[in-house]
Amino acid sequence: MTVKRRIVVTGIGVVSPLGLNTQQTWSNLLQGKSGVSAVKHFEKNTLSNSVAGLVKNFRLNTFKTRNLNRMDPFVQYGLQAAQEAVKEAGLENLCAEDKKRVGVSIGSGLGGFTSFEAQCKNLSRVDQAKDSPFRNI
Repeated sequence: MTVKRRIVVTGIGVVSPLGLNTQQTWSNLLQGKSGVSAVKHFEKNTLSNSVAGLVKNFRLNTFKTRNLNRMDPFVQYGLQAAQEAVKEAGLENLCAEDKKRVGVSIGSGLGGFTSFEAQCKNLSRVDQAKDSPFRNI
């Protein structure tokens, strides 16, 4: 005999091209708005597509950490969405909750490309230096 358990979603958090929180995203979705727009932050003349769904006007300012500027934007989006979901669920003290009865589901399209691109540029600059260990690779 299998035991059926009910699952209840008590909190949702969203950061998306349609909005910076759940309410804004849902409202824009119901209005039929699109989160897709022209790409402006990099050279696109070599690409066949010049539109993308980008998160705009995002600023994570509720977290106090000196490592914030080292976090890729998609990590910051996740932190903001998680904070919204925890607040909506009324879980003020997660440490006090029964860990067998609390779960998280996270979804992300693609992430980390901002950091990947920056590190490729750094590697390229190092490679061009005269004393680079990568010079002859």
